[in-house]
Amino acid sequence: MKLAKALLVIASILVTGFFMVSSDTNYTGAIAFCLLLWSLFFAFIMDKPLASVLLMIISLHWFQLDGMTITLYFIPVAVILFLLYALNRRELRMDKAVLAAVAIILGHMGLVLLIKPFPIEYIFFYINAVCFVFFWGSSLFKWDSAKVQTILNAHLAFMIGWGFIERVLSSAPRIEGPALSSTNFAVMLVVAWTIWLVNGLLERHYKWATLGIGSLLVLVVVLFSGTRMGLLGMGLCGVLMIICKLYLKYERQVMRFLVYFTISFAAFCAFAYVVWQLLPDDLFLKQGMMTFLSGKLDMSSLGRLGAWATALDIIHTDPMWGVGPGNFMVRNKMLLDAYSMIPIVEITPRLGHAHNVVLLVLSEQGFVGFAALGSFCLIGLYYLLRCIWRYKSGLGLALLCGGIVTLFLGMFDVFPLFPSSLVWGAWYMSVLYSLRGYEGEPDAKLPETKEVTPK
Repeated sequence: MKLAKALLVIASILVTGFFMVSSDTNYTGAIAFCLLLWSLFFAFIMDKPLASVLLMIISLHWFQLDGMTITLYFIPVAVILFLLYALNRRELRMDKAVLAAVAIILGHMGLVLLIKPFPIEYIFFYINAVCFVFFWGSSLFKWDSAKVQTILNAHLAFMIGWGFIERVLSSAPRIEGPALSSTNFAVMLVVAWTIWLVNGLLERHYKWATLGIGSLLVLVVVLFSGTRMGLLGMGLCGVLMIICKLYLKYERQVMRFLVYFTISFAAFCAFAYVVWQLLPDDLFLKQGMMTFLSGKLDMSSLGRLGAWATALDIIHTDPMWGVGPGNFMVRNKMLLDAYSMIPIVEITPRLGHAHNVVLLVLSEQGFVGFAALGSFCLIGLYYLLRCIWRYKSGLGLALLCGGIVTLFLGMFDVFPLFPSSLVWGAWYMSVLYSLRGYEGEPDAKLPETKEVTPK
């Protein structure tokens, strides 16, 4: 064991040195490469799947960072080895639903590559395939509330730490995080925080003080990102948290539920109003939100309207297959340029994707891709709802809240289908699929009782 650790440390140092002196890459590739090495080390040498999964998630956030040229060749090797480890350690059997999901996704990708209904941007298929293999491996582990919370603790610490460090080192008005997108980073942070908060509250992992401090740190990083959607997501999370807490307490007492919800909702709105008033008026995010609330269109809103119009045009002209991943910007530019004589259209930004999850899939993958992805998600949703119905699971409700926040914010952006956040979506779906083996939380099980025979 000591020899294995020593060899890994030496390999990490050598890899880092090679990347740093190479002329065609930089430190980001070295970090990602070393994280993958450590992930495999924790899997095969230490037999620590949680650490392996966490490091895999963090390393796969960096698909689009500079310096990944060499690392991109190692990523598929690493995720395939991770899958083999999961198959060998398999804690859950692969039932028909999982096999169906694998067949649906891989079948769709293979069909598109075979018939090529649109110009193929292979990097997108590469990213999708890598994240799907990671999903496959992660779905073979048994995920319970404590394990999910462990991943969320570490991942949130990583993102919050990155946000504060970037704020200190960067002079840009908005931080972007490892996602290279302020909006995508903030949404990913808020969705992860939603699951962490609701799960931590319902399963009583933490005291209120801990939940409050963690929420405050997330709020500060969201403010650093300047993302209005982050604030909206946090507000929605607060409402969902109230509903879930009261649902478990007053499941069969409708009137009490309604009374307590009304009181709690009013208190939450008052708290949110006070927080909003305390924010400085010159804050980038507050200025953007005030523009939005006043009914005016800024460049961000104009860009989304243009992207939605382009997506609808693609769905009308190419309904079956769409234009293919990575080809949206060409059509977006063509459509907006055709109407550039209109002043408001002339200044509309030409965006690279539809800024709406549903429109993104329909415009890039068509109804065929939408049916494949939809079937894949419905299977996971079935396992989630079954878990909530049978066990009144706090974990299940937390995952449901995370999904609702994702879908709500997905009306205005493409999380988690953005390349740098796709691995998060893969892990989330793997947890949903693992609920097929859920039998309640270990701590929730009744203690065994000994039989007492009469004397």
